[in-house]
Amino acid sequence: MTKKSLALSLLLSLAVQAHAASAPIHLTLGGAIKNSSRMNITPERSRIDVLVEGAGVITAQGKTVRFYALCNVIDTLDGTKQVEGAGDCELKSTAGGVAYLHYRGDAEHADRGRISIESGTGDFAGISGSVAVEASVNPTKVGKPVFLMEDQRDSASQP
Repeated sequence: MTKKSLALSLLLSLAVQAHAASAPIHLTLGGAIKNSSRMNITPERSRIDVLVEGAGVITAQGKTVRFYALCNVIDTLDGTKQVEGAGDCELKSTAGGVAYLHYRGDAEHADRGRISIESGTGDFAGISGSVAVEASVNPTKVGKPVFLMEDQRDSASQP
């Protein structure tokens, strides 16, 4: 359950549809947890630090960029319930561009949150904004936490 929450939180940071005034951003990302550690910060609370590595594609403003992603997410748990999640990702394109993402999780839904995309360099230049995200993780079928991120195209129809 803990690894699922971690993977969900991290993965949320990488599937997007823009809610900003700019054109929508569509992103698909696959990844795997490379490392995770858990530390108790009180008898009831713990923090989980996760390193995720993956690859994906982003389409925005008429261009498509393929990239490698390296992300670090820290989840705070109260017992087994995730109460806070935040993380950062560095995206590197196959053409040498770089962009940065910051994630803030939704305490009520471990598989949802918001990210801000910082303007990047090279082929990421001009891609920025704040977006709602959703993730899915399926560790039970493959034996380890892996995920597929897809953009949330119609947030009004989501439960």
